[in-house]
Amino acid sequence: MSSYLPASVIEKARAEADLWERAKSGAIAAAIICGPVITPIGGLVVAGGWATVAAITYLLGTEKVLIAERKANDPPSPDFEARVVARPRRVDRSAFGDSPLEETIVDTADSLYEAVAFEKAMVRADEGAQSAALHGAESAQNARLADALKLATQAAVANDRVRFETNRLADNLDKFAPGSNFERPYRTDWSMVPNEEIRLNQALPDSTLAVLVRGGFSTRRLRARFHPREMSDTPFLDFTSGLRNAGAASGTYGDELAKAAPKAYSPTAGL
Repeated sequence: MSSYLPASVIEKARAEADLWERAKSGAIAAAIICGPVITPIGGLVVAGGWATVAAITYLLGTEKVLIAERKANDPPSPDFEARVVARPRRVDRSAFGDSPLEETIVDTADSLYEAVAFEKAMVRADEGAQSAALHGAESAQNARLADALKLATQAAVANDRVRFETNRLADNLDKFAPGSNFERPYRTDWSMVPNEEIRLNQALPDSTLAVLVRGGFSTRRLRARFHPREMSDTPFLDFTSGLRNAGAASGTYGDELAKAAPKAYSPTAGL
C-alpha cells in the first residue's frame, strides 16, 4: 500500500520541500557571512543577529524537507493498535529578549515546530492505517484513519500559521538587511572566503550556538558541510525572499491538505 493522501497533496508537499531547500541555501549564505562577527539586527546583539535567525531557518527548514520526503515514501507501520498523538516542541523564550523582532523569531520557530509535529504524527497514523488494513483489522484501521484526519486538520491550521509567521518575520528582516535597497542589494564577494568546505556550525559565532542551545534547538544538523564559493552573492535578499516563499508554499500545502483529508481519511478510505 501507499499513503491514503492523494497525489495533489504529495505534489504540494514536494513543492514545499523544494522551496524550503532554497530557503536553507539562503540561510546558509547569510549565516556564513555573519559568522566571523556578531552582526546585530534591530538591537538583537545577544542572540547573534542574522546568524541566529539563519541557523534557526536552516534547522527547521531541514525538518520540513524531511517530513515532506516521508509523506512521499510512506510504507505501512507494524504498530497500528496505539492511538497517535502529536507532541509539538516549543522554543524556550527565555533564551531571547522581548523585542518585537525576537518575539517574531520565536513565533516563527514555534509555528514550524507545531506544523512538523502534526505532520509527523499524521504520517504515523496513515502508516498505521495501512498496516491495519493489510492485517484485516478494520476497527484499528478506522481508528488510525480518525487519528490521521484529526492530525491532518491540525497540520493544515499549523501550516497556515507558518505562512503568516514566516511572512511577518521576512518583513521584519527586510528592514534590517545590510544594504536594504533591494534595487541594489548587498552583494558578497565569495572570492574573499577560503576556497574550501566548511561546517556550518564552525562558521557561526559562539553567541549564536549558545542561544540555540538555551532555546532548546538541536544543533546536530549544523555539522553539515558546505562550500562557500557555491553560495549566492546576494545572501540577505535570497534569505528573506526564500523564507517568504517557503512559508507561502507551506500554507498552500496546508490548504490542499485541508481540502483532501476528509475524503482521504474517511472510514471507507481503504475499502
